[in-house]
Parts: sequence; structure tokens; C-alpha cells
Amino acid sequence: MSRRYAILDVTTLPAQLELQQGGLVLTYDTDGTSSDRNARATQSLSGSRWTWECAAWGTEALTATNVAFGLVKSNVASNVRVGNAVGSVGFTPGDGGIWVDGSKIDTIPTIGKQTYIQFALDLVAATPTLQIRVGNLMLYTFNLPAGQSWRPAASIGGATAYGLNALVNFGKRACEYVPPTNYKPGVFINSQSSGAWFFASQAHRNAPTGSPPNQRFAGCILEAEKVYFDGGIQVWTDGTSGSSWSASDVDLDNENGKLTPLFLEQPRNALVIWETLDLDNPDDPPTRVETTRVDLVTIPKRGVIRIKQRSPLAIYDDPWMRKTIPPWADSGSANQPWPIALGAVRNAEPVLLDPNGGRPIYAIHDAALTMIGIERDRGDPYNPAADPPDYTPTNDLRGTVLERQPLGPFVVDVSSTGSSNLTPTNPTELLGGVGAMTTASGAMPASWTDRAPAGSLCTVTQAWTGDGGGRLRLTMSAWQGQAFNMANASNASTPVAIVSGKRYRIALDVARFTKTTALARAILSVKLVDSGGVYRTLPGAQWGSFDIGHYTADFTAPIDAVALGVSAYIEVQPSTVSDTFIIDFDNVTLFQLPSAPGANVALEGISLANYMQEILENRFGAKSTEWVRADAEAIDAAKPYPFGVYIRDVVTTMAAIRAPLDSFCAAVTTDEYGRMRIVTLQDPDAMTPAMTVTFARAADAPLGDPDEAKGLTLNAGGRYNWKVHGDSDFVLDFNPATGIDAATRAKFKRQCQFLVKSSANLPDLYSFAENAKELWTLLDIPAHVQTQHDSVCGLFADARFDYPVTFTYAWPPAPILRPGLALRVICDSGAFTAGKNLYIKQRRHYPLPCRYEISVGWG
Repeated sequence: MSRRYAILDVTTLPAQLELQQGGLVLTYDTDGTSSDRNARATQSLSGSRWTWECAAWGTEALTATNVAFGLVKSNVASNVRVGNAVGSVGFTPGDGGIWVDGSKIDTIPTIGKQTYIQFALDLVAATPTLQIRVGNLMLYTFNLPAGQSWRPAASIGGATAYGLNALVNFGKRACEYVPPTNYKPGVFINSQSSGAWFFASQAHRNAPTGSPPNQRFAGCILEAEKVYFDGGIQVWTDGTSGSSWSASDVDLDNENGKLTPLFLEQPRNALVIWETLDLDNPDDPPTRVETTRVDLVTIPKRGVIRIKQRSPLAIYDDPWMRKTIPPWADSGSANQPWPIALGAVRNAEPVLLDPNGGRPIYAIHDAALTMIGIERDRGDPYNPAADPPDYTPTNDLRGTVLERQPLGPFVVDVSSTGSSNLTPTNPTELLGGVGAMTTASGAMPASWTDRAPAGSLCTVTQAWTGDGGGRLRLTMSAWQGQAFNMANASNASTPVAIVSGKRYRIALDVARFTKTTALARAILSVKLVDSGGVYRTLPGAQWGSFDIGHYTADFTAPIDAVALGVSAYIEVQPSTVSDTFIIDFDNVTLFQLPSAPGANVALEGISLANYMQEILENRFGAKSTEWVRADAEAIDAAKPYPFGVYIRDVVTTMAAIRAPLDSFCAAVTTDEYGRMRIVTLQDPDAMTPAMTVTFARAADAPLGDPDEAKGLTLNAGGRYNWKVHGDSDFVLDFNPATGIDAATRAKFKRQCQFLVKSSANLPDLYSFAENAKELWTLLDIPAHVQTQHDSVCGLFADARFDYPVTFTYAWPPAPILRPGLALRVICDSGAFTAGKNLYIKQRRHYPLPCRYEISVGWG
């Protein structure tokens, strides 16, 4: 059952508003003059829990009226601002205004441009609520009248809205934030279904103990004996790797017209469950023999409905819905998928998010990285311990900020697995907890000292939070041209020991940011105080465009640093405008980080089981019952070889699933329950057969053809370069002692950084493998590549053959044979006299005639 996500409704869109990006982005007509307009979702919500996300961006400043997000009832007119009319609730992020039925009832901290706002609507509770959230921070809760239906809505307009845009994402794109517990990840409706249909080759009724009990089956399947299911796999040794699946069309008798709704509904991707049942013993449970999906329903001739089937894995063949780079990013990457770096990846090209005035910000991974091994420009390594550092991780650890614009190919070695080099390993918080400011007295917090310079127009106090805690408040007034007003608060009673040359992470939460004019530019920074009392701004620990939220900065402590401080200053344009600026912050922490890694750091790779879970469950949204994790865990146990995958472009989910499989000589297939199975090429003689077939006559014994193994090669590579360098991609003026030597250049100019060769002694049939093209693997450790490649090549130490085997079986129950399992064949004479195991690569199953056709049994 597929989801149809809501978008902004073009049919109710008022004049002066325009939709872009397929109904996700709302803009304002430059000829417009009124701010009283709203656009609403295509879906009315009731009786469940929903989430969606909004954000504003553009060249204009947010005000109290030009952008609003919230809810409207369906009968609310379209020429009103969200919240500014009876039957609506709204939030204006420009001034933090909370609006209900046309009245502003409260104010919360403002939320600036380019910040995602999550709305969580609970229409199940006795008192329905709408929450405003940023990440895990809940900012406000509306109480709504019970028994009402609502439409999410947005408003944009007015003289100051010409340069603004509003994004309203109901889940059509992957959301930035995880929904609260028990909330739906978006606003959507499931495709409607007329319910389950029950067909059979012969009319019957289930036993009371059947499933479903007493269910009647219409005997309308025509020519059921011709129904078959094909399944096959190929691995890299075959020359082409992948999997195949097909099934016969199924014709149903529709002379009475009762099945016509099935044609009109077109239930694509609906599951089709195939079972065999012994009607002579109806109390015996049926045997599941196959699970498929509906592809199309057609009418080939009058009185017949035809179901065309597709693989249960076909749902993974569509483009993968991933987190999307926001529309306010650099034009070359905006609205493109966020890159994904799972495990240890080498020489990956990040995606430019923001030129940032010459200090560019790049995206690397859609979640927090655990390690940055090294970053390179034209092959030359950046130095994270420089002053200022050549690069620092972004606040969310999903990317990197460079100190200067790269001059050539910019690549990174990173990992998203294992223990983090980007987070503290020592749990001791160096400020001793005083940054939490847990007591609220209205005066300077304990262990903090106001060090504002003489004559400063800045005051430092503590603000109540209403829960017994406190926040440090900086209040400043300034005119343009005045010296920077600095309030430096440091731990005066017990100074923090900052060790020169060590790496640290400072973090703090901004809980309030207000200013009386839109012309003020505020800068918050973290400073170190040296032994001479001089304040030094930390590289990277300065935020010139900030809002409520969590901020972090990494730094290498300079010489003579002795104490820590938090400072702020403002400037106003033009000089005739005064301004008052207030910032509240708390939860200030300081941790020491591990030493910066080097070029040859052992990045931690990801296991196959964890990779599949990341792809299937965490990102695609599959249930754990839709694949067999034990398959991947068994491969990890036998081949504990970590790897890495970097996905930057638009790909299908299946492409992401298959990315590491060649590295393990593996393929995906499906079982009788429609679950994804992962199988590896194995020596069939070492396998436990799923079934034994005995042929009484020698004439019936399978006759095989040699397996040509067209893809077989003794050569393989590891540590995959996701960006391959050319001769002109390297820096010219490098230091040979620390920069790019000839060996490094050679490694970066091929697909994998190191090469191995199997010592397997192959028969003449496979002599071509000696000098065949390398197999490029994603494994990161040379020894793992060698061991894995030796094990696969060793399977061909003797010539291999492909045997076709056709047989019928007695039932019930029907035996289950699928690709990746072994079949044992015994014959009274010939090669199979003693019995021989065959690895099933390709098979066709006819359930009703009880016949298997194994077209490729490898042995």
C-alpha cells in the first residue's frame, strides 16, 4: 500500500501566491500588495497524529506579518493570514507571535530564516494539540477544540515579502527531524483498497482453524497449471551481477463481473500470496510457495481479468527518497539529495552547501559523522591543527567548513561508524557543570564574572526560565561607529585549564535572541583569555547569523590560553538607528577532543547487516520483517570485513542495496514470504541441501555445460576511491616530505588504492583470469580483500559446471527451493552415483503440477 503525501493545494490558492517545487514551495507575486493570503494542504486532518516541516528563506528579513505557518479550518477564507482569522491558529517566526482566532496571545523566541520548524498535530488526545518544535526542543503547544478537522497552512505576503520563499514539506521529501513518538512522518493518505481478494484454482472454504477461518475462495483461476514463478541470481564471476525475477500472468474468470473493481482499482504493489492446499485434508495448514506483487490489472478479452505480477522487491526499484539539501543552499546543490557516507569512505567529494563568503560549507553525510580522517585539496592534505584550522566539522557533524576556497578537487576520508573522533572521549565536562546555570537568582550566575569593558553599554544578568533554572542574558545597546561592546563571562572562581595544542569542543544553547530593528547584525563568539588578560577569539567559534538552537565549535588551544569566555557584539546600519539586543544562552559545555587523525588513520567501516538496516529500515522505511537480517549477520560472521559506501547522486533503493554485494560475491533474492534474502556464492559440497532428488535411470541424470565464469579474475582492489584523480588534479607546489608523493598519486589515480592478486591455481578453462581486469571492492582493509578474493577464486580451482535439473515432487507439503540454496542430486550411475550438491542459481517453479525446473544448478 503506497502513500500519497499532501502538498499545498493549487485549486484553493488565492491570487498573488504562487507554488513551486511541485507544491512544496510558496512564493509571493511581486505585483502583490496584501499580506492577507494563505495556502493550505490538499488533505484535511482528523483523528490521528501528524507531523510536517516548514522553513522560510530569501533576501528579505522576516517580520511580524510577512510569513506565518499554522492551521486553518476548511471554511476559513483564503484571503486571511494564518492565525489572523477565526478558525485558524498560527505562528509568525519573524517576531515569535502566537496567534489564535485573529488575536496574538503570546510570544516565543523568534525563529530565523533557513531553520526548519516542525509542527506536530495530535488529534487523538482528549484535548487536541499542535506543537511547534525545532529538533528536540518543544517551543509552544496550542490547545485546540476537540472534534474539529484542520488543514496545515502557510501565509506569505506584503511589501517585505517579495524576496522570501516558504517551504512546507508534508513528507514528499524526507524530513529533517525525527517525528515525536507515535506521530506519523508526514501528512499522507494510504492508497485505498477494496480489501483482500481470495481466488483459487478450485472453489473451497477454509476450515474453522484456517487463516482466515471459514474463508471462501472463488474457483476462478484459469489454467492454474500454467502458473509459474522464476527466480535467479548472478554474481560477479558470471560477468554481470544482479538478480532476476518473473512470473506468469494470471487469468481470472470474470464472466459475472464481480472482479471488475479489481481492474478499476489498479492495486499496484499489493501483495499476492500463493499457497498450496490439500483439499483432501482441509484441516492441514496450507504451504506458502510464493509471494508476489501486483504490477497491472488488464482485461485481455471479455469475461477475463488478467493480473500481471512483479517481484516483491520491485518497490526498491524506484528512486530512493532521501533527505534533500534545502532550497536555500548553493544553486548547484539546492533540492538535490543529501549525500550519504556509510562506513569508511575514501576520497569522497562533498557537496557544496554555502560559499559562505570564502569559508565554504560542504555536506558529507545525512547524519552525524564519527570521524574525519583527512581532507584534501588537489591531493594535498589540509591541517586541522593549524591556527586557524584548515577545516572544522559543522555544528551538526554532517559536513565540514573550510577556512578557504579549495583550488582543485576537494575530497575527504570520513566514517559514520564506530567510536567518534569528533565527539569527546573523556566524559569529564571541563567547566564542572557551571555552564548549566541551574540556579536562577536574577543576578550573575555562580562562578561567572561580568568582564565587560569600562564604558560598555552591555549588561550581564541572569534570566528566569520558569522551571527553576536560569540562563545568562547579555543585553546591549549600541550605535554604529561605537567600539564593539564586549561582555566576557568566564569561570573566575576555578579557571579552566586549557592546554596549548589540544583540541576542544565548546557548545552552548541559544534560548532567546531579540532585537528591536531588523538592521542590527549580532555576532556571538567564544573567546579565550591568555595569561596577559588579552581576549582572543577562537577560530570557528564565531556565529554571525544565528538564532535559537544548539551551537558547537572545535578549536585547537593556542599558547598561553588560561580561561574561557563567551562574548557578543552588535553593529547597526545606518548609524542613526539605535538598537537593543538581547541574547539568552545556557548549557555551556567544554570537552577535550581526541587528537586529530592523520592521512592513514584506520577509519571504521560498516558491517553488512548494519548497512542493510541503515538502507532498508532507517532510510527507506521497510519493516524488519521485510528482510532477513540473519542472512547478513551470517555473512558478517564468516567474512567480518568492514567497508564503506558513498552515495551522492540520485539512485534507486535497489542500487544502494546492491552497492556492497560484489565485495562479498553476494546477490539479493526473495523467499516464499516475499522477504529480501542475501546469498553468497558458496561451494555446494559444503552446504546442507534443502532437498534431495533421486533419478532411477542414468538417462535422467543431469547433463551439464562448463561454467565459463566470464567475470572471473585473480586481480582485485580495495579502499575504493569515490573520486578518481587525473594527472592535472594534483597541486604543483607541494612539500614532497609531507605532501603528495608518487605512490600517493598512483593510488589516487585508480579506482582502488591498493591491489591484490589471488594465488588460486586455476584450470586451463579459466586461464584468462590471470590478467583479467580487476574487481573493485569496497572493503577498506588490504588483508580482508586478499582473504575474500582468495576464497572466491578458490571455488574455481576445479572446473565448474551448470546443470539443468527438472523434477516433480509429491505433496503436501511443497518443497521450497530458491536461489542460494543447495539441491542434492543422486543417480544410479554416472557423475551423480554418490550424490552431488548443486548450488541453485536459476529456477522455475510450477506449484500446481508440482514441478521444479532448475535451469542453472552450479556444481
